[in-house]
Amino acid sequence: MLAKNELTGVVLDPDNTDDILVVDPDGEYAPLIEALGGTVLKISASSPNHINAMDINADYAGEDDPILLKIEFIMSLCEQIMGSGKLGAQERSILGRCVNEVYQDYLQRGFTGEPPTLKDLYSVLLDQPDPEARSVAWRWSCSPPEASTSSHTRPTSTCPAVSSALIFWTWASSFGLWGCWSCWTPL
Repeated sequence: MLAKNELTGVVLDPDNTDDILVVDPDGEYAPLIEALGGTVLKISASSPNHINAMDINADYAGEDDPILLKIEFIMSLCEQIMGSGKLGAQERSILGRCVNEVYQDYLQRGFTGEPPTLKDLYSVLLDQPDPEARSVAWRWSCSPPEASTSSHTRPTSTCPAVSSALIFWTWASSFGLWGCWSCWTPL
């Protein structure tokens, strides 16, 4: 209640010129935001609104190399999702090379047109000759490899949210189940 009162006070302050962003996973601020004339964007795998983690523009890094910073961001994102230390040195090198490759056309167009997406990066990873590259890609996909080193059969169905979402698989070895990390759908 206190946060909503504070938010209302800031929005109604005539001297306030700041943009206000509210991250509201439970949807409890939506009625207040709409009453104050704000815009509510629902961001989820099933909504028309998405965040492109690969989005970049010419001013992204200031004086630094924007691609290098994006490579570091994507690696950090992978490690946050997969777990610290789950991405080996060779996989990091391959991921860096593939992130660089996926941006080449966009850079040549002078940062115009549609920026690449994680789906584009996934495709580039799958096209690499290195099995480690495909391994990284498969960990992002609801379509894990057909060949399995375990006695369990991996599913071939895909998550309904796969359109442009970053999807990860979790292996519940104690239960022998595959599930989609993004939508928690067991398959």
